[in-house]
Amino acid sequence: MTLCFQIQDLNLAVEGLEKERDFYFSKLRDVEVLCQDHETDGTPIVKQILDILYATEVRQTTLCFVLLFVAYAKLFIEKKRLCKM
Repeated sequence: MTLCFQIQDLNLAVEGLEKERDFYFSKLRDVEVLCQDHETDGTPIVKQILDILYATEVRQTTLCFVLLFVAYAKLFIEKKRLCKM
């Protein structure tokens, strides 16, 4: 019986992790689409975000995720500011 409960717990944990992964992937995809829509605007932050999203090295990717969230926050603030105009 104990083994069945452990398997059940692990399955629930996997489902939770998959939902979390999908949530964050969706957020990153939204950021990617937003950046692609504004890629030709000449805004340096858009290029930086795309560079982060497309980074392939593990070492570089960790730093890039931190920078991505900072850049995302800046875009969010800018979008809010523009919407108020």
